[in-house]
Amino acid sequence: MRKKLLSLIFVSFLGVSCSKVAVRNSDRLLKDVYQDFFTIGAAFNKGNMPIPIDEDDEGIVFEDDGLYNHFNSMTLENDMKWDKLHPAENVYDWTKADKYVGFAKSHNMGVRGHALVWYRALPGYMSLGEINTKEELFLHEKKHIEDVIEHFKDSVYCWDVVNEVISDNEDKDITEENTYRHDDLWYELSGKEYILKAFQYADAKLVELGIRDKVKLYYNDYDNTKPIKMAKTLKMLNWLKEENCPIDGIGLQCHYHMGSFVKEELESAIYEYSSLGLDVQITEFDVDIYDESPNVTPVDSYVDGAPQKILDAQATIYNHAFKVFRKYKDKISNVTFWGIRDNNTYMNDPIEFFGHAGPNYPYIFDIFGEKKPAFYVISDYED
Repeated sequence: MRKKLLSLIFVSFLGVSCSKVAVRNSDRLLKDVYQDFFTIGAAFNKGNMPIPIDEDDEGIVFEDDGLYNHFNSMTLENDMKWDKLHPAENVYDWTKADKYVGFAKSHNMGVRGHALVWYRALPGYMSLGEINTKEELFLHEKKHIEDVIEHFKDSVYCWDVVNEVISDNEDKDITEENTYRHDDLWYELSGKEYILKAFQYADAKLVELGIRDKVKLYYNDYDNTKPIKMAKTLKMLNWLKEENCPIDGIGLQCHYHMGSFVKEELESAIYEYSSLGLDVQITEFDVDIYDESPNVTPVDSYVDGAPQKILDAQATIYNHAFKVFRKYKDKISNVTFWGIRDNNTYMNDPIEFFGHAGPNYPYIFDIFGEKKPAFYVISDYED
């Protein structure tokens, strides 16, 4: 009888243990874990797609690790930008972007359009000297926006209509002059008017196509959770609202490094932007493992991979950020990581851009596609 009782207790214990293992969120797809909160997205490029994108890729065997199944939203890292889609004045190249969109559709992912107007992604014909008046500028802006929206229609569920126009000037006395970025043809020729025009052109085209209710329009920027830049962004958004601008939401890029995350700033930004009646999306989330905070001696390079203590510290930032995202789920419709696995990241660009010489590991999957501590804390979360 005692053996039978012990056997029953052991079987019961196994049943409980197995049940707990079966319902662990980290055993599920991330999009399913967050299905009651917001969509989960990632930035895709040719390096993390399991299908050929370029013509010269055709002979390459692509390893399909299935990590894309964690996401129900896709952002093309570069291949929907103006210089990629519209490289010459009367020339469009839809080939690459269409491959991404087709892949997204076949895997039940929506596509975030990124981006219609961005000063850093323009071909040569869109430069001062080639264009000399705001009337010329607006003609090009209107044609590009209309043609791109006409092509993708509602295969794209939202657009970053205008990207990164707010100045990084740290002057706390916020004026019209120091609110906007001046180092491009857009502001030089038209002042801030091109921002409003971009939304109006996009809105009018969507209405003409009968799909305005299916496609949302966003402004997107980095560091717009920081107090000074947030104040400038709010100044612009209030002006757009006064002009009856057809804007639906704002994108917070949320590129953090080990010393930059401030929970209170993130919460304040979500609250302030949503109080204007705007949807909030986290559009480019990642955590740089190199510490750029003051009074910290930087590490030159983690060439052999990030130490466990660094991965744990990174996970802590992911954990705190996602606690905020979950708290404000009624104000946030999407969270997108700016990459998938650590072997393929824009943060491995030259030292002149990021200030360190070694490889970076900013995402939730490591270079082998294995789950990192950051994945586990945002999956098996406790609020």
